[in-house]
Amino acid sequence: MMEMEQLIRSYLKKPPVKGGKLQMDQDQIKMRYGFAMCAFARMYGVLSVNGSETMHRFCQKWARSNEQTPTGTLTEVNFYFKDRWDAWGGHV
Repeated sequence: MMEMEQLIRSYLKKPPVKGGKLQMDQDQIKMRYGFAMCAFARMYGVLSVNGSETMHRFCQKWARSNEQTPTGTLTEVNFYFKDRWDAWGGHV
């Protein structure tokens, strides 16, 4: 029984990617993407964000990146994404 539990635990671990970091699964990427899109929707409105392919690409790129998810108030999170957008939003 103990051996089976160890096999299951080792099977469920995600394989490390280059650099030894754990790989994100699709659910984590979707959640991060939604988190970023919500911040932009709060700042610019849902219609303008949904109509912007550049913002969709930016949020996808950020969601797949290894950047840490911001914490704090909604205002702090919004400013985090605004700063990122100003830095490399036009380069996606």
